[in-house]
Amino acid sequence: MALGKRIAVFVITVFVGLCVVMPATPVYAASSCKTPTFLGMPAWYRGLQKSNDCSSLDLSSGIQTVVLTVALNILQAAMTAVAYIVVGFIIKGGYMYMTSSGDPQATAKAKNTIRDALIGLVIAVAAAAIVNVISGIV
Repeated sequence: MALGKRIAVFVITVFVGLCVVMPATPVYAASSCKTPTFLGMPAWYRGLQKSNDCSSLDLSSGIQTVVLTVALNILQAAMTAVAYIVVGFIIKGGYMYMTSSGDPQATAKAKNTIRDALIGLVIAVAAAAIVNVISGIV
């Protein structure tokens, strides 16, 4: 495979990976306070702030709701981290594909890496969407 074609495959793989991960930012729970995020990962207390004072937590909704909200926020952060890891594997697979030098076994291994990473990305994005839907209900 020509070097130009390998570079094009690599660039397209990185672009598609970033386009899929970047919109997967969390949806804030039913609160007017915007909690800080780190790389799209929500703070553990997202949705627990008092509506009139965003600097303090509202724990009057019951221990079950508080624990569920914190657990969902942690799960959302984990799924976002998984999505970033998957993009790393897509980039790794693209690099393996570029450096395979036409070897059928190396090319097949690179394609399998990209395929498996894309399947993982679909699962991670779906899991993050499910967590956002559930946290919107709480």
